[in-house]
Amino acid sequence: MMRQKGKSPVEAPLPLKTDLPFLQKPEWRKVAISREYQADFCILGKNILINRPIGYVTSADLKKSLPLLHSLIDQEIPKGMPYIQIEDYSNLRGAANDARSLFIKDMQNRKNLLALIFCNTSAFLRFSVNLGKRIYAFKFDIHLTKDLAEAVFLAEKILSKTDLDWKGPIQARPPDIYPVILRKDEWSYQGGDFNQRYELIDGDIIHVIASGRLKEEDIRPLFILLKKVFDQIPPSNRSYYLVVNLESVKVLDFKARRRFVSALTQWYREHPFKLIIFYNTNWVMHAIIRIIQTTVPYPVRILDGFHAVMEWIAADRLGLAHKEPANRSPDSKAPDQNQQYADELIRILAGINWDSQAPEAILRQVDPSHPFYAVVEAISLIKLDIDQLLRQRAIFEKALLESRRKYKEILDGIEEGYYETDLAGNITFTNPGLCRILGYSKEKLLGMSYRRLADKDQAQGIYQTFNQVYKTRRPVKAFDWKLIRGDSSTSFIDTSVSLIEDENGNPTGFRGIVRDITDRVAAETQRKSLEQQLRHAQKMEAIGTLAGGVAHDLNNILSGIVSYPELLLMKIPADSPLKKPLETIKNSGEKAAAIVSDLLTLARKGLPEQKIVNLNRIIQDYLNSPEHLNLLVHHPGVKIKTGLDDSLLNLNASPVHLFKIMINLVSNAAEAMIDGGTIHILTQNTYLDSPLPGYPAAREGEYVKLQIIDEGMGILPEDRERIFEPFFTKKKAGRSGSGLGMTLVWGAVQDHGGYIDVQSAPEKGTVVTIHLPATRTEPLQEAGAFTPDRFKGNGETILVVDDLKDQREIAEQMLTLLGYRVETASSGETALEFLKQKPVDLVILDMIMNPGMDGLDTYKGIKQIAPSQKTLIVTGFSSSERIKQAQALGAGACLKKPLLLENIARTVRETLGR
Repeated sequence: MMRQKGKSPVEAPLPLKTDLPFLQKPEWRKVAISREYQADFCILGKNILINRPIGYVTSADLKKSLPLLHSLIDQEIPKGMPYIQIEDYSNLRGAANDARSLFIKDMQNRKNLLALIFCNTSAFLRFSVNLGKRIYAFKFDIHLTKDLAEAVFLAEKILSKTDLDWKGPIQARPPDIYPVILRKDEWSYQGGDFNQRYELIDGDIIHVIASGRLKEEDIRPLFILLKKVFDQIPPSNRSYYLVVNLESVKVLDFKARRRFVSALTQWYREHPFKLIIFYNTNWVMHAIIRIIQTTVPYPVRILDGFHAVMEWIAADRLGLAHKEPANRSPDSKAPDQNQQYADELIRILAGINWDSQAPEAILRQVDPSHPFYAVVEAISLIKLDIDQLLRQRAIFEKALLESRRKYKEILDGIEEGYYETDLAGNITFTNPGLCRILGYSKEKLLGMSYRRLADKDQAQGIYQTFNQVYKTRRPVKAFDWKLIRGDSSTSFIDTSVSLIEDENGNPTGFRGIVRDITDRVAAETQRKSLEQQLRHAQKMEAIGTLAGGVAHDLNNILSGIVSYPELLLMKIPADSPLKKPLETIKNSGEKAAAIVSDLLTLARKGLPEQKIVNLNRIIQDYLNSPEHLNLLVHHPGVKIKTGLDDSLLNLNASPVHLFKIMINLVSNAAEAMIDGGTIHILTQNTYLDSPLPGYPAAREGEYVKLQIIDEGMGILPEDRERIFEPFFTKKKAGRSGSGLGMTLVWGAVQDHGGYIDVQSAPEKGTVVTIHLPATRTEPLQEAGAFTPDRFKGNGETILVVDDLKDQREIAEQMLTLLGYRVETASSGETALEFLKQKPVDLVILDMIMNPGMDGLDTYKGIKQIAPSQKTLIVTGFSSSERIKQAQALGAGACLKKPLLLENIARTVRETLGR
């Protein structure tokens, strides 16, 4: 950087003819305000400030750059000294509306500003400046100059206070122009791509500002709006000028031009105006208006800008003479001969019907001796060529439209989705099929990146597929892509991916066909789930068959261990030394019977004695039970926290099985928390109206939900699917657990018509959730304590049918003790023969007897002999299909082995009392 003698350092000297010192510090130079805008300041002399903005400015940019400008003024311009600001817009691309408003407000608050000079402005900015300085109140003069050198020259003149009436290219305020502008919101029209608004200036100038592409259908509403404006201006101003700004008008198509001229001619007949002036025209609009000038019956002018228009009108108001253009104005001078020929040629061109007129018809309008006859011949030939080109174009367009129609019908009609993307993976084209598959409208899908649609776990794999196609230029097929739909649900697709190339073979994007395979994936998932359930069911059935057989035999054996001690206890004195051993035998037998009951649950042989219970009561009973207290002794670090719904609905369930569910789940939770922790037991009412995890066909209705939540080690993913398998356990052999606990829980939940779900992860704890069908039935009142005397018989005759002698003897002794007369039969055949000879009051019938007739067949025979015979069923199982069939035929309650005195006493008395 060089330093000029007697001047401040500069970075890039301006091409100015001035002796003023030039100051431009580095921190003022091209200051980056935003990505789109830079501020650039310098000072000439002591009081000429130059601003050269670069780029596109917004209000946010000005809010950052104006403080810098004010700081520069405060530091470099002597306080109180008048100064001039020059705005050089040679590098300004544009400004937002709110930025203009902020600039105007800042200028209105300036002190000591003598003048504001604009240079290197666009036509639009010149118009804005001219209009703005008339609308807003400024305390300083505003000037427009051609370039920066001219602006500096004007600034020096103003500062020197000499030749203050200096005539530059445009004066700040011409003394004879003081326009008053009237705008109304309803004086505007917007139709498609075209906009137009009207203003009333000085009471007699209707100013039209148009933008966009004028079409034939816009003409009628435009003139309806003009009629509205005309009706609202004062009657005294009906002799007016019509001024049209065409700077932002893109083009008028041929039909729109003809329609506009016709409508304007009709308007002039009804509402004559002094003059129509067009300004800010490009060459196309200039040529169109030049043709109009020679064919319409009203005066037309073309001027360079708004200021020229205002000067022309001001002079016209004063009656000053103007240099007239060669048109059909009534006061124009007679044109010379060449001008006359030119006007005739323009009229011929203007009158050509380009849609239908034959080329030879154009030629016949001109005498062969006319000087421009050769031009008309050339035009006719051009018209012939254009007609041929248009016919060919019409054929091609029809074929193209037909091809597009078929292409659209195919894409719109297919089930599959079709897509096109750019190289970045943003969708550029789609068909309705893809919109349906992805759950988005076409408008939302266009421009969307594949990354927004892809599941996050597959996004990288999808990118690699596109990258492979890009590198190899070979199409590929991709399978099982997981996408996220517009409603956040999941969709699976198969797709093809191929490269799109331009005419030079350069890649421009990708395309492909998409097939929705969501249903297929869901069906496959369901098939695997059903296969897994089938394998589990088969395994459970095999184990259940074994467990059921063992349970039946054990129940028969346990009858002696449980029933005989009970009979003996009733016969011996209360202080007998045999009482305690007998009670021990009885309790041991009952515990063994409970284990057998577990085997029956495992065998899925139904539920024993279901009744109306409340789960909260079962939970409280468990928490107060010896089993739970013993658990806390072995796991002192475990705490129990409950959250039980006070308004919990009841269940029609087996209390025994609910109790065992609690034992197993709480025990598993405690053993999972090696270092202790809290087990949460929660209950609440819930209503299922949608599928549960793993249960797509879950029945809708009211349920009681039980949750057992622990903070333990969790379950490994590979073990999660096996936790309900019999004998599967992760516990150490010989320490705890048989591997049947969760199997028993699963079986009990299934038997109750409920659903169980286990959510767990290593070191994250486990949540077991059970849904059991609720009932609004209230529980029956609890019966009083059992005493045999309350259920004594009156000598009624009871026939006991059982294939095992000891079972017959046990039943006989219990019933005899209760005051009944007892007969026995060792088979179904023997029982039927007995009943043919002698009626009885009640039959107690074992369901499983070998060999010979079983209980169901025997009961069918009994119905034939004595249709109204009262019958009770005895079984070692909880339930079976043959028991249900017998009860459907009329059999009564089912007594479960081993027989207990209380059960048989109550059931027999209730049956006989019916």
